[in-house]
Parts: sequence; C-alpha cells; structure tokens
Amino acid sequence: MKQHYTHATPEEALDAFDNLSPSEHLAMRKHTMKYLRGTRFTEPLDLINEALCRTLDGRRKWPKEVAFGLYLCLAIKSISNSERNLIENLPSMRISMEQAEQFHPDELPTAPSAQEEMEAMEHMINSTKLTESVRAEMADDQIGLIVLESINVGQTQTSACEAYGLSENTYQAARKRVIRKYQKLAKN
Repeated sequence: MKQHYTHATPEEALDAFDNLSPSEHLAMRKHTMKYLRGTRFTEPLDLINEALCRTLDGRRKWPKEVAFGLYLCLAIKSISNSERNLIENLPSMRISMEQAEQFHPDELPTAPSAQEEMEAMEHMINSTKLTESVRAEMADDQIGLIVLESINVGQTQTSACEAYGLSENTYQAARKRVIRKYQKLAKN
C-alpha cells in the first residue's frame, strides 16, 4: 500500500532550514562536496541553495515525516545526479572497438535524448532566472534582499539577525515576503 505523506509549506521548510544547528550545516556542506563533481555547481552552498530554492518555489516537496536534513541531502543528491546526466556534463566516451565488443548492447552508455537534454537545460535556466527575478522584484526592499542573500548562503536566522542588526520579527516578516515572491514568480 502506498504511503501518504504530509508535505510542509515553504515557510515550514525555511523554518526547518533556519533551525539546523551549525554542526548540521557543516555536515550538510561536507555531504554536498561529494556531489559537486560533474555538475555546474562549484561549491556546496550553490547546490544547497538550489535544493532550498526548489523547495521554496514548490518544485520539490518536503514530506514532514522525513527529517529535514535528510530530505535536503536526498534532494541535493537527486539534483546533482540530474546535472551529471546532462550531455554537456558527460565525459567524452571514446572507446576502442575491442572495448565496445565487451559490452552487451543493453549496457552501452547512452546520452539523454534531445528532449530530455532540452528540458533539463530549461529547468536549470528557469531556476536561475527565478532567483534573479525575485532579487529584481525586491530591489526596493533592502531587508528582504538581505534575508534572501542570507538564505542563499546558508546563514541561519540567528546569525543573519546578529550580522545585520535585525530583530526576529523583522527577519520573519522579510522571509515571508521572499517566500511569497518565489511562489508568485514560480506560477508565472
């Protein structure tokens, strides 16, 4: 029988991210390091941010029955695997005839179809454009931009409030504005 999950709202997911301890953030960055190779991401925070962005805009859903740290690690692994499968990220597959004869036809490596490649590229471009659009829409909201950037670099609410002299209420209000922008722009 299929198990039914209760999915968290973007606000709940961001709360869970904010509530990760410094040691959990460090562990996540270390975990993410092993998934960077062969992707367009150059550092762990880029990949963590991508997973969080997809959760906030609704492309990925966090089942509340799964610990948030585990969910995010699995999302990171999935995103990096999809990235690695893009044709431009695949290593050159030059093999000799002798090597080719050793493969069973079903074992030969295959590249994604043109349609799959195009969809993956569009998805990647749309994710980047979405974050850029949120920044542009919030150009007049300096506190919202501070909160957006603190989220993008994996900064906790506590450290962002301390670093920028924000109250918890100010941070929470700006965070809600950021989430609403992601949701609004993701629908367009």
